[in-house]
Amino acid sequence: MNTSAVWSSDSISIRAPIENKEASTIKPFSGLDPIQTTITFFNNKSDSYLTNSNKMLVGGNRKEWNEIVENISQNHAEQLEPHKGVGDMVISKSEYKNPYGQNPNCVDYKKCTGINDLCYKIEEYAGKSTKLRKSTRLRDIRYIRGMADKNQLFPIDFLNPNYTQYIYHMDWYRGTYYDEQTGKNYYGLKQKKEAFELYLKACGIPKHYFYYELPPCPELKPVDFPNPDRAFDITRFNYYKDKEENWFYQFAHTYNFMVGPRAPDEMCVVECNMIDWDDCRITFPQPKRNWKLRSICLEDVFVNGKTRKSLKNYIDYHRNKFTTQFSKDYLFISPKTGRPFSPAFLGKKLSEQGKKVYPKFYPYMGRHFCATGRLIQRWLWKHPDPIESVKNFMDHSKRKNTERYTARAEEYSQRHNYDWFKRILKDKNRRGKYAEKSKQIPKTLVSHGNPSREKYSPDQIRTGD
Repeated sequence: MNTSAVWSSDSISIRAPIENKEASTIKPFSGLDPIQTTITFFNNKSDSYLTNSNKMLVGGNRKEWNEIVENISQNHAEQLEPHKGVGDMVISKSEYKNPYGQNPNCVDYKKCTGINDLCYKIEEYAGKSTKLRKSTRLRDIRYIRGMADKNQLFPIDFLNPNYTQYIYHMDWYRGTYYDEQTGKNYYGLKQKKEAFELYLKACGIPKHYFYYELPPCPELKPVDFPNPDRAFDITRFNYYKDKEENWFYQFAHTYNFMVGPRAPDEMCVVECNMIDWDDCRITFPQPKRNWKLRSICLEDVFVNGKTRKSLKNYIDYHRNKFTTQFSKDYLFISPKTGRPFSPAFLGKKLSEQGKKVYPKFYPYMGRHFCATGRLIQRWLWKHPDPIESVKNFMDHSKRKNTERYTARAEEYSQRHNYDWFKRILKDKNRRGKYAEKSKQIPKTLVSHGNPSREKYSPDQIRTGD
């Protein structure tokens, strides 16, 4: 098959050995040329891109629009047979294979009655055939519904997938919301692409047939978290009048700073039987990493301490007071209902409480605090490879994820060059604003009146200094 393109000053006519459909009118993407450009595409539906009452497409303000049009004109060399779907993408007959015979779980979008039915089947497919956690699947489904919304410019018809629709929608979003200088809304664009790739995978369509190149990833901002003194205040602040409820949330913040989980998800899956009291070790699954187990050794005073906010103190003397038949063996249960926490509710409570002491607080700060504090701790120990040690402790997938904390660790070590976790566990040498008085302070011998010199020697008399 041969494709020809005829260019003129105000129109583009693309011709192929297939019947031309109704032309769509589109505003030039550059915004500099006021002349409208007429393009003839080969859509299965003549109104695929008619999104407003005037039946006109409106482009963005990016100058790359002409290049996109040129690429589309070059790519429409071969037409798929209508019964094989994927609109007007360029796929040769020998290259394309029927996906429904390869994977019985694939979704047949042609048999779906609407977008709701399609989203339900995609979510069901993702739960059976992928390792995505539920929150990620629901996020992708939410993006698919948003991309299919007909009240916006350039919606995508997922019941009749079309490459040009996908390109128009992504470039419209990029030109409208994405900031080239600051990288704002980059991750929104990335998540749209990931959601569309999940749709392609569920329908058995190879994702390289719908290729879209993302802009460069923006530089990560430096992590923000409280210093050890402020973190100590977070673990000692009086949040509630009820002592047991107040003690529970103080312990939850202490656990967050000491262990560094991916809060709040990983805090909601920890069970009491995952603690090894003899080795001071805790092993728990990580939902974000496909439920891979993380096993770490902690300070003995945090695991078995009797006077600190320790795991043993919490389980033996506090957790049993609000345990019910619904608690099962979960470590963190609601002090009011005794039921296990949901990640959303626990994250909301920790965030609200932490902001009373540190206004910028959010639960994931505990992980940033833990990684930075463990680096400083390894430097104090003179560990031969502190980065690798902290990488294994935090269970980072890559070494560069741990190296991200080195700059902040060097900065904080100039002002807080001591063991941060002794400070969190109520170090007796340093007291915070909200610290409770220790019951183990030795009493000072004070003299009352003039004792008999026969009974006391001068060295035994204390003046109560």
